[in-house]
Amino acid sequence: MGMHPADLICTERYPLLEPHQPGWRRLCAQAQAELAAQSVFVLPHFLRPEALHQMQREAQCLAPLAHHMDVVTSLYPEHQGQEPQHPVRRARFRTSVRAVGYPYIPLDSPLRALYEWDPLMEGIASLLGYPRIYRYDDAYGALNIAVMEAGDEFGWHFDQADFVVTLVLQEPTSGGVFECRTVRRTANAADDDILQEIITERCPETTAVPMQAGSFLLFRGRQALHRVTPIAGPVPRMVALLAYDTQPGVVSSPALLQVRYGIESPAALAQG
Repeated sequence: MGMHPADLICTERYPLLEPHQPGWRRLCAQAQAELAAQSVFVLPHFLRPEALHQMQREAQCLAPLAHHMDVVTSLYPEHQGQEPQHPVRRARFRTSVRAVGYPYIPLDSPLRALYEWDPLMEGIASLLGYPRIYRYDDAYGALNIAVMEAGDEFGWHFDQADFVVTLVLQEPTSGGVFECRTVRRTANAADDDILQEIITERCPETTAVPMQAGSFLLFRGRQALHRVTPIAGPVPRMVALLAYDTQPGVVSSPALLQVRYGIESPAALAQG
């Protein structure tokens, strides 16, 4: 019999099952303050060691099923094909990552059990300061495992989602540093100059976020420029991405399904 979702989390440290207790309320206030200031909030040692080991083994077994995405995009993928004036908006960055989609994660997976557990979803909403959030209604993108091997990287970009929930399953041998910097997404030239400083590594305010295995991260990627530096060495970087939104019924776009999971058509998606 598998572990109950509550047994996967260090609830002594993070009492999400006691949402009305002062300790949890303080943690939520801290999360919202850090997200407002630097767009990221980290809970180290969120997973119990035995749960982390189970999820690591599972991810290692599933990694060969991952679809490899290797693309070149701009900071603003939604503006691809336009001809902006500022050099930073013409810059292009490589992204190479492998994704194991939701259908490949076993029904008895501890990771799946945790994602589908309502108290976790409710706790994440509280940390964000939202009255409620919803799981993605997406056959492939609701829950996935991102695998980055030697030579892979995730170039500078903004997210289109308001927030991202990440569980760190495995740290790479070398590289794979998650770097971010909160900056306004506007057409203002002064803001573009800041972006230029970031991508040319002349911005001292860029944050290197600790990505220790077993950690939980909340990240507001729509308001923070970010990247993952190239991976080196034989041990891949593996993280689980848990997709939620403030609105029900959210799904990935056909273009994203194609490039990230290799889904070529709605018919292929229906077949799973």
